[in-house]
Amino acid sequence: AGSIVSKVVKTFLAKNGKTWDSKKAHKLVGKTPYEAAAVVLEDYGLPYSTAEFLSMIAPMLSEQ
Repeated sequence: AGSIVSKVVKTFLAKNGKTWDSKKAHKLVGKTPYEAAAVVLEDYGLPYSTAEFLSMIAPMLSEQ
């Protein structure tokens, strides 16, 4: 499941003009989607709440 999340997060970051930093990927290991979303938002300075972010990536996750 981790690789699907990484793939979706990479795509999402790209759409927002950010570049995935694989060095930060380890921070997402073993976290719930909610926790992982909070980490991504903080690390990349994205202007969304965790709930907004999850609602935006949920359709992308279900496509995988």
